[in-house]
Amino acid sequence: LTVILGVLEAGVLVILSRSIYDRADNVLLGRGDQLSRGGFFRDPIRSVAFPMRLAGVETEGLFYLILDERGLVIINPQGIPLEDLVDDQEPVTQAIAGKPDLRTMRLAGGQRVRLFTMALRNEGGRIVGVLQIGRPLAAEEHALSMLRLLLLVGGLLGILLSTGGGLFLAERALIPIRLAFRRQQDFVADASHELRTP
Repeated sequence: LTVILGVLEAGVLVILSRSIYDRADNVLLGRGDQLSRGGFFRDPIRSVAFPMRLAGVETEGLFYLILDERGLVIINPQGIPLEDLVDDQEPVTQAIAGKPDLRTMRLAGGQRVRLFTMALRNEGGRIVGVLQIGRPLAAEEHALSMLRLLLLVGGLLGILLSTGGGLFLAERALIPIRLAFRRQQDFVADASHELRTP
């Protein structure tokens, strides 16, 4: 029973964690798609109008970075610590090669973020920069840690209840056997008494 509970709890945890992270990814991908469909980006990308297109990103709990075609950050409105993001140029390299990139990274303070990186193109289709949209995973990780705790407590409670129930049922099942054994002992005692007295 313990093994069955453990397997069920692990399955629930895997399914729900996948669902939670998929939801975070869908927000990033949807926002990236929305921004890329908003029109072409001018050359040079430092256009004053560009940050206005990203209005509302902050209210969604997202952050964004705009990088030029060499991978240098040119717009960082939320002041995100860039040490870890800049050190890992793989997402930017992938985006410049025309392959959007979605991965989990750690910021300088240890905070995990989900980061979507995509190329920005001008009217001619030439890549003029890179857009990175990120979402801190603190809320998702908190929800998963609460789920783990709940599953652990629920599993332990289930084991305790099933153990108590098993002992109760075993005790109830032994009552007829004990009665039969007691009757047999009484019969043997009566028979031996009759045999000893003439």
